[in-house]
Amino acid sequence: MKSYEIASHTADVRILIRGDTIKSLFEAALDALISILQPEELLFDEINYFKIEISVDSLNVTNLLIDFLSTALTYMYIKKAIISKSDIYIINSRTLRATLNFYPIEEFRKDVKAVTYHEAEIKLNELNEYECTVVLDI
Repeated sequence: MKSYEIASHTADVRILIRGDTIKSLFEAALDALISILQPEELLFDEINYFKIEISVDSLNVTNLLIDFLSTALTYMYIKKAIISKSDIYIINSRTLRATLNFYPIEEFRKDVKAVTYHEAEIKLNELNEYECTVVLDI
């Protein structure tokens, strides 16, 4: 199970992310980021995509989440493409590897300047789910 909720803010987007595992938390966070950037009428096909493998190393699991999202965001802007599929492999609390499938697009729905560390802290909630707030600078 994974989920996210998007809350509006004047210059930021605040996302509360939940997952029953660390991996599902990372997947929900990436899903949330993509949902903000992705044009609404976009339909993916099986032909026009390309893959990029990434590796991210950080100081701790919270930083790993933010650094992973920042890396994904950077690639989306550099390649002018949206992530259509991901395979995330978390090696430990400081390292992950991922294969990201990108689909070229004309433009993003919203401009996300950065994924911030503000308010970010992965913790277990009362339902024993992993939870983290991620703030995007828009």
